[in-house]
Amino acid sequence: MLKSRTYFDYASLPPIDKRVLKEVAKYSSTKYANASAWHKEGVNAKNALADARSRIASYIHGHKVGVVFTSGGTESNNMALFGPVYSELEKGREYSDLHILVSEIEHSSIVECADELRRRGVQVDFVKVDSSGVMILDDVKNKIKPNTILISVMMVNNEVGTIQPIREIAKMVRQERTKRMSFLEVGPPELFFHCDASQAMHLEIDVEQLGVDLLTLDSSKFYGPRGIGMLYIKKDTAIKPVLFGGGQEGGMRSGTENIPAIRGFAKALDICDEEREREFKRLTGLRQQLIEGLKRPANIDFLRRLKSPAPIATVSCLTGGGKIRAIVAPAQSALTDAKNQYSLVSQNVISININGNDAKVSPHIINISIPGIDNEFFTLWLDARGISCSTRSACLHDGDESYVLKAMKADSSSSVRFSIGRWTKKGDITKLCKLISTFLLNNDPTKLKLGNQNA
Repeated sequence: MLKSRTYFDYASLPPIDKRVLKEVAKYSSTKYANASAWHKEGVNAKNALADARSRIASYIHGHKVGVVFTSGGTESNNMALFGPVYSELEKGREYSDLHILVSEIEHSSIVECADELRRRGVQVDFVKVDSSGVMILDDVKNKIKPNTILISVMMVNNEVGTIQPIREIAKMVRQERTKRMSFLEVGPPELFFHCDASQAMHLEIDVEQLGVDLLTLDSSKFYGPRGIGMLYIKKDTAIKPVLFGGGQEGGMRSGTENIPAIRGFAKALDICDEEREREFKRLTGLRQQLIEGLKRPANIDFLRRLKSPAPIATVSCLTGGGKIRAIVAPAQSALTDAKNQYSLVSQNVISININGNDAKVSPHIINISIPGIDNEFFTLWLDARGISCSTRSACLHDGDESYVLKAMKADSSSSVRFSIGRWTKKGDITKLCKLISTFLLNNDPTKLKLGNQNA
C-alpha cells in the first residue's frame, strides 16, 4: 500500500497481517505435505492441521470436530443454505415442502443462494429491518412456519455495521423446536439457525452463547489469507455436503486441505483474540473522531461564489438523531454591505446522515449519506486525493444499488462506506474529515440540494 494513500475499505478486504504472512510462508516452504499422506511429512502436516482446527474451534468456543474448512465465506454460506435442504430432500421431501428465512440485508452469497433455492421451488421469505438496519423480531416470529428448516442471519452487517439480535432469534428457534417436539409421528422438518459472522472480527464469537447451529467465518476479513474460511457445524445438525471427491473434512468438504492458508487463518484468529478488547476500544475512538469531524465539515470562514464573488459566511453545526447538519449562513455584515450586489441564500442545510447510527454497531464501519451528491463521483474525487473507500459492498454486481440501504429506506445513491482497521491512525481520520470539508465547501450548494431538511 502506498504511503501517500489512506485505506478506508477494511470491510471489503483488509491487508494480511505480516505475522500471518510469516506463518503462511513457513507452511508453504518447509511444511508443505498433503495431510492425507501416510509418510512422516504427511503426518506432520496432519498434526499441523489438527492444531489449527483446535485453535479455531477455541476462538468460537466450539468443538473442533465441528470446524469444516472451506475456500471462504461464500462457499461456507452456500453449504449452510444448500446442505440442510439436501438433507431434507434425502428424507423424501420435495423442494416445495421446505421454507427458509433470511434477513433482507444479508451478504449477497446468502441472498443469491436463497434466490436459487426459490427458483428450485423452496419457499423463501425475507425478514424486514428497521431504519437502523436491525432485524424486526416480530417479523421473524410471524414468518416462521411449521416447515421452516433454516433461518440465516448475519452477526454484523457488512455495509452499515449493525449488530443483529442473534441470541433473541436463537430463542425463537428453540421455542419453535419445542413446539415441533409435540408431534409423535412424522411431523415437521428440523429447524436450524445459521449465522454469518465474517464481519464480527471485533466481537467475541461464542457459538454456544449465541445459540447457533451453523456459523460462517472468512479468514480474509480477520487479516488472514484469502481463499480460506470455515463453516462450524454443531453436533446433530442435519446437513449434507455440496462438494464431492476425496472425502476430506469428515466427508463434508472434499479437496486437499490448504495447510498454509489454514495455519494462517488460525494465526489471524489468535491475533484477533489477543488484541480484541484493545482494538475495539481504539476503533471506537476513531469512529467517534470521524463522527465528530463530520459534525464540523468546516470550522472556518470562507468565500462562496454564487452569482459573483461571494461575501464572507460562517459555518456552524447542529446534530440530532444520527443526522449531522452543517448550516451555511451568510455573515450579517456581508449581507448588509452587499445586499445590492449579491444574490445570497439566507440559510442552506447539508444533512449528513450516518446510516445505522441509532443501532448497536461494530466500530469498524461508518456508512454516511449526503443527500444530493453523486456517491460514485464523490468516491472517485476522494480516490484522486489518496482516499480508498466504497459506495457499497464490493460483492454486488456492477450497477446494482445497495439493497441493504434500500431495505433501511436510506438513499443508496448518495451513500459512502468508510471502514477502518488495524492500521488506521488518528491522522488518517483528520485527513479524511478535511477532504470531506473541502468537497462540501467547494461544490455548488444548489447541486448538493441544500436546504432540503427532510432529505
